Amino acid sequence: MERMSSKVLLFRLVCSISVFMLPVLSGSGLYAQRYPFHNLSVDDGLIQSQATSLAQDETGNLWIGTFGGLSRFDGRNFTNYTIRNGLQNNVVWSVAADAEGNIWIGGDKVISKFDGKTFTHFSRQQQQTTHVLNSRQQIQIVNDTAWWRVAGDVYYITRGKIKYFVTPGAAGFVSSILAEQNSLWIAKEGL
Repeated sequence: MERMSSKVLLFRLVCSISVFMLPVLSGSGLYAQRYPFHNLSVDDGLIQSQATSLAQDETGNLWIGTFGGLSRFDGRNFTNYTIRNGLQNNVVWSVAADAEGNIWIGGDKVISKFDGKTFTHFSRQQQQTTHVLNSRQQIQIVNDTAWWRVAGDVYYITRGKIKYFVTPGAAGFVSSILAEQNSLWIAKEGL
């Protein structure tokens, strides 16, 4: 048998150690993360068990839209709002929070603004639409304007007035909106 030179032997040893140690060294900074998960229910004070939407305000409160009204969770307790408190309808389909601390609540035909004390309601104009009417809706906030996607149409509320937004391009059902860096993205079906 031919003897290996010490350089070849050293090279093979370094390669073997490198192949073995590479996964160990590269994974040394990776750790499994455990995130806390808390199940909140009617037993904890949530107004109704079927949540439809969720938003977090600037102070960390969670706002939960349900089929029975609106719930605010401050980390310990729930405060619930219904038509008895001034909510237009107990079925809440969408919720959003703006930078001024207002909570926007979307219902079937009305979007409401809650400033912490009173509700202000804005009724949407009934558009002549062939869109399928359904409960899927969204509220997005861009600067000082609330944008509301409901029944395939888009409305915006600014300076205390609600207006219908004519979307650019061919006619189509608005399926989604997204606020990003002072802009609003609109996705339409049927284009």
